[in-house]
Amino acid sequence: MSTELQKLKDLYDLEFKVKENLENKASSMLTVAGIVAPLLFGFGQLFVDKLTRIPDGTSQLQYLIFTLLVGCLACLASIVFSVIATRVQEYVYVIGATTIPRPSLASTIKNMVINTGQEQQQISAYKESIEKNAGNNDLKKLWLEASQWAFVVGITMIAIILTWLLISPVKFPS
Repeated sequence: MSTELQKLKDLYDLEFKVKENLENKASSMLTVAGIVAPLLFGFGQLFVDKLTRIPDGTSQLQYLIFTLLVGCLACLASIVFSVIATRVQEYVYVIGATTIPRPSLASTIKNMVINTGQEQQQISAYKESIEKNAGNNDLKKLWLEASQWAFVVGITMIAIILTWLLISPVKFPS
């Protein structure tokens, strides 16, 4: 086996490691955003309940509720982006000197004759698989980045609310 073919096999394996790493990160983002979003909804319910009891001077609470709403929507967007990042995608595998998409892999292997004497075809197959799988990973990375930025917006809204309440506490009627 040539060193070029071995390098391609290493890169091919690396793409699947990158895929696994990205999916683990997206799963973690999904979990964290899934915990923070209901907390924001609960916190917002407290303000909405208190807002209905205050006859005047509600503008501060309205701004707080709007900030909470933005935080909730950002966390929900983070959840949606994380789900999109973890969706099932069709990756391409190299069997002998042929690339095969995953759903047809099992049925194709049974009927396939692997010719190990044609190293150049294997090199082409690995290059084709690496390119297609890298494209899938790049798309997954974009969705994960969108999820992370949406989550940062949600967390920033929490920080703004907490700072706001520390500087200018809301006075609720008893």
